[in-house]
Amino acid sequence: PSMDFMMTPCLCFGRVPRRQAENLYQQEPADPATPERHFERQWALAVLTACVDQIAADYAATGRAALFAELRSFLNPESACDESCETVAARLGLTAAAGRQAIHRLRERFSLVLRQHIADTLHLPTDEAMDAELIALRAALSL
Repeated sequence: PSMDFMMTPCLCFGRVPRRQAENLYQQEPADPATPERHFERQWALAVLTACVDQIAADYAATGRAALFAELRSFLNPESACDESCETVAARLGLTAAAGRQAIHRLRERFSLVLRQHIADTLHLPTDEAMDAELIALRAALSL
């Protein structure tokens, strides 16, 4: 028998001719991400989550959990914050300048915690090695 007329099992349509099955397969969207890229993205997200969790715990330990809760959204450069730093500062009872400074300090703390977290995973945590890991982390997040 010709290969074109052989029946192929298909989960969604039962048994279909092989040529039709190939056509259905070719119409499916391609996923360019490999399992390795998915793993790298999950790794990057886990690193960021661990850093945010550590900072949240640090703020809570010093009685500033509410401050962290208000400022947390400013850690994500991708998110379009619905509120300006002035609005958040006013809600916290801070001046706009103090609000901006609190956001700046939070971002600085995040940067330090992230670098420390990465340094802890390296055998030789040189600045160059940490920078390379940060580049890999950034690349993994852009998937």
